[in-house]
Amino acid sequence: MRVSKRLIKHYGTEHKHKIVIITNYQMTNEKNNRGATIGTSDEPENALEPGVTLAGRYELIKQIGRGGMGVVWSAEDKTAERKVVLKFVPREIEKFEEAVAQLKSSFNKIHDLHHPHVCPVYTLENDWEHGYYHVMKWLDGETLDQYVVRTVGRQQPLPLDEVLRILQPVAEALDYAHSKRIIHRDIKPLNIFLVLDGEKSIQDVQVIDFGIASEIRSSLMDVSQMRFDTLGTRRYMAPEQWRVRPQSGRTDQYALAVVAYELLAGYLPFDSDDIAMLRQAVMQDPLEAIRGVPEHVNTTIQKALEREATKRFENCREFVRSLEAAPVDTLTGRMVLELEQEKNYRYRGQAIFSPDGKKIAFSRYNCVCIFDAKSGEKLHVLHTTQVASVSFSPNGRTIVVQVQNALQILSTESWKVLHTRDGIPAYTVVFSPDGKKIVLQRPQKLLILDAESEEIHHEFGVHQQGFLDGVFSPDGKKIAVSVFEPAGRGYSTYICTLE
Repeated sequence: MRVSKRLIKHYGTEHKHKIVIITNYQMTNEKNNRGATIGTSDEPENALEPGVTLAGRYELIKQIGRGGMGVVWSAEDKTAERKVVLKFVPREIEKFEEAVAQLKSSFNKIHDLHHPHVCPVYTLENDWEHGYYHVMKWLDGETLDQYVVRTVGRQQPLPLDEVLRILQPVAEALDYAHSKRIIHRDIKPLNIFLVLDGEKSIQDVQVIDFGIASEIRSSLMDVSQMRFDTLGTRRYMAPEQWRVRPQSGRTDQYALAVVAYELLAGYLPFDSDDIAMLRQAVMQDPLEAIRGVPEHVNTTIQKALEREATKRFENCREFVRSLEAAPVDTLTGRMVLELEQEKNYRYRGQAIFSPDGKKIAFSRYNCVCIFDAKSGEKLHVLHTTQVASVSFSPNGRTIVVQVQNALQILSTESWKVLHTRDGIPAYTVVFSPDGKKIVLQRPQKLLILDAESEEIHHEFGVHQQGFLDGVFSPDGKKIAVSVFEPAGRGYSTYICTLE
C-alpha cells in the first residue's frame, strides 16, 4: 500500500516572526523510492477527520501524510486566516518525560531562526486527546525528490547550473543555522522544499525539519522500545554520525555534498539496502567520479565528502562556491576548466563573455562556438566559411554574428536566427550600450544599424587607407574611431556623434 505524504512541522508559541518547516515524503509500508522500508506508527486513526477544530482555531481539511513520525494534516487557521500544516507527534512520546523534554528543547532551538530559506514553524501545541503537534507554514510546491522525478525522471542527472541554483540557498540557510549553533543533522532531498509558481518553475528554496525528526526519533529510541527504519536518512549521514561522534556544521556539509553528488550523477555515492554494508561503504569505499562534469566539480565534492570533518570546507557556502567556479592556479593564472577544442580550425579569433558572465563565445575561422562558462559545456556551434565576428546584446538575450556578407541575430535561449541582413560585409560587429544599434567595421567605413529593423542609420568614412575600430561611449551617443594610416604615420582617432 502506498501513501503519498506531504509533511510539514511547526513549533512553539505564537510570535510576531515564526519559523516554518515543511517536508514532503513519498511513503510506503513496503519500500520508499530509494528501496528503504519505512516504519509506521501504531497510533490509531481515530477522531482526526475533516472538520475537527483543534485549539479553537485549526480546522482540519484533510490528511496529507502518514509515517513513522505521525500523521500530517492540512488545516485552516481561523484566527490568522491562512492555510497551515499540522504535524502530529507519536503519542508514545507522552509516556516518557525525557522524550517530551527533548521535543520542547528541539522547538526552542529553532524557534528564533529567522532566515528567508528556513521554513518557519509557528507553534508547538498539545491537545489532550490527540497529543503534541506542530503548526507549520503551508508551502505550495514539492520536495527536491519529487521535482527531480517530475522534471528529468528517477536516477537522471540535473544540469550543473540548476543544481547550483538549488544548493546555494540551502547552503546559506545551513550556514546561518550553524552560526546560531544549530545543526540540521538530516539534510536530504526530502528536507529540501521547492516553492513553485503556477507554471511549476522554482520560485524559492526552503530547508525544512531542522533537527526535529532526527532528535525526536533518537530520543524515542533511547527511552522506549520504538524503532524507526532510518535507512533513507542513513544514506546521507556523515562518518561521524555513523561513529556516534560529535557533530558540527561540516556534518550538514557532508550531507549536502551527498545531495549534490546524487543530483549531478543521478545516483548516490554510497548505497546499499543492507545497513552494515552501507556503513562499510561510507567508511571505506573510494568515491567514484561523476561522469560528464568538469574536473573541479569532482574535486570539490571529493573534499566535501572527506571522512575526516576537519578536511572539508570551512562552511557550506564555500563548498557551493567551489562547485560554481573552476579554480585558477594562483601561480600561473591558468584556468583549470578547459573548453572542448574544435578540430581542423586554422584560426582562433575573438573571445567574449556574455553580460551575465554565464556564456563565452569564440569566433574562429569557419565557426562560432558558444560555451557555458561554468561547466564548459558546448551550447551551440554556428558553422561558416570565413572568419566570423560576434557580439552579445547588453541583456544577453541575443547575439549578433557577422558571417561573410550577412549579419545574423540569434536568440541565446533557442539559438534560432531572429534576423538576417545580407549584403553588408564587415570585419567586426558591436552592440551599442542600450542594444538598439549595431556597429559594423568595414575598410574605410563604419556602419551604424538599427538592431531591430537592420536599417542603416549612419555611415562614417575616411580617405586614409586602413581599418576602422569603433567603440561606443557608455551613454551610446558617441563613437570613438581609430584609423590606421599607412607610411608610418600610425593611428588617428576620431570621435563621431550620433546626434
